[in-house]
Amino acid sequence: MRIIAIFKRIMTELRRDKRTLAIVFVAPLLILTLLFAILQNSSSVTARLGVYQVDQTIVNQLKKNDNLLLVSLKERKSAKESLKQYNLSAVIIQKENQLTVTYQNADTSLTGIVKADLTKTVSGEQMSKLQSVLAKETTLTKSGRPISEINSGMTINENYIYGKSNSSLFISIAPVMVGFFVFFFVFLISGISLLHERTTGTLNRLLISPVKRFEIVIAYTLAYGTLAMLQTVIVVSYVFFVLGVQNQGSFVLVLIINIILALVALSLGLLVSTFAASEFQMIQFIPLLVVPQIFFSGIFNISGMSQIWQGVAKIMPLYYGGDALTNVIKKGASISDVGLDLVVLIGFVIILLVLNIVGLKRYRRV
Repeated sequence: MRIIAIFKRIMTELRRDKRTLAIVFVAPLLILTLLFAILQNSSSVTARLGVYQVDQTIVNQLKKNDNLLLVSLKERKSAKESLKQYNLSAVIIQKENQLTVTYQNADTSLTGIVKADLTKTVSGEQMSKLQSVLAKETTLTKSGRPISEINSGMTINENYIYGKSNSSLFISIAPVMVGFFVFFFVFLISGISLLHERTTGTLNRLLISPVKRFEIVIAYTLAYGTLAMLQTVIVVSYVFFVLGVQNQGSFVLVLIINIILALVALSLGLLVSTFAASEFQMIQFIPLLVVPQIFFSGIFNISGMSQIWQGVAKIMPLYYGGDALTNVIKKGASISDVGLDLVVLIGFVIILLVLNIVGLKRYRRV
């Protein structure tokens, strides 16, 4: 009977604990829905491919691939410059019977699309069809040999701006993961720390003093912000200088982006802590507020998703943080290139700080 009594008490407490019920029943469905929405659209992702002086027959064959969007380059520039200017996934330049392909490799899924479609086009059955078409041409090259003879030995030379052909999965997702871990740990530490001060009465003593609410919020932000900046410097330095992750952009700019992202996490953590009654409740917010953001941070390509889901992504801080970090680390973007992302992140900080000041009002007794 005592077992039954304890069982009933626990079930009653659980029934009244709406947060726990949401974590148990709602959070898994939310995360699975996000995964379904992202992964089911992976086949509709399109890679932008630049071509310069490539045989028209090859170009026509490449255009038949639905996953490729061809951009004809009118002038010869460095591959890196063309990739950045036209926002391309890869650039192809032909010289006689050799195709030189330079991959941005910022998104390995787009690199895979270009590789697969290019290989299918210039080798195997597609190559046989191409040679058959070229064999009918009567135009001769400067050397006097038919075009079909020159193209019969077509080879592909591959170069990579970021990473290598066999780069590990970690190298591919490292820029996003740096931002995510900074965001996650700052959110957790700041939220639990403020919650601890509230539950131990320290915050209440501050609230009944003449100190204004905005002064309390700014002080906490500065204190934990300093900690967040130190953590950011350590994490970013470790990834680049110890783990050897390649960085195409400015190291200082990477630090700035992560520090702003940490301030967003700090402000969000402080805000959430005002609504949590215990550390356990604080942790309960992670599957609802933090985990979904990683799906829109750049690890998965969301360009093939519906406009509704892309709209959802744009209300999440890690979407902008991941985009800025990816552009700087993988593409060598400057501060002007990621300026919009930084402005949005700063906007998140300001909004969350204001909400924190308002949120503290509920605990002020005088």
